[in-house]
Amino acid sequence: KETKKIAAPMRSLCFFAVIAAAHAAGLFMAHTFGNDMVLQRDMNVPIWGLDDVGSTVTVTFRSVKYTAQADSSGKWQVTLPKTPAATAGETLTVTNTKGQTLTFSGVLFGDVFLCSGQSNMELSVISTLNASEEIADATQWGQKGLRYVQVAPQQTDYNVTEPQLDFTPSIPWSVASSANVAGLSGLEIDNN
Repeated sequence: KETKKIAAPMRSLCFFAVIAAAHAAGLFMAHTFGNDMVLQRDMNVPIWGLDDVGSTVTVTFRSVKYTAQADSSGKWQVTLPKTPAATAGETLTVTNTKGQTLTFSGVLFGDVFLCSGQSNMELSVISTLNASEEIADATQWGQKGLRYVQVAPQQTDYNVTEPQLDFTPSIPWSVASSANVAGLSGLEIDNN
């Protein structure tokens, strides 16, 4: 099976789901996971990462523990059950047998959108026709649960048939506010 590669500037990507695919030393989770992240509502949600081979990893959410063992390549995964949309932030904790812990706070369940492109994604909120209104309203968007993550621009060959281990965020998961949306892609957002 031949693998096709493309060379393209990836100027902006608001969210990129990745799958961990290599061994790591100690507990690791990709930037897909972070404080203030949004997980897809109303469907089973995989939570995954890397750890030392054979390590037991426990994910705790809403006082329920989900356990997995890192396989021969260090990959582990648990699945959270279907959860309805919620705008109250919660905590998700990941711990391994060495006692290493990753804690993610402000976790919401809602609809997750992948927005990708080049020049069409470069138009920032500050450059839109009603920029002043949109920026002023952004704090309300955050209060309603709008969160975002933005991938740093990259110029590289992407193997389009293989999942990527991680990405470099130019902006980590963040709650939308008037103070931070001006430079984001000016996508239409329905506030109703």
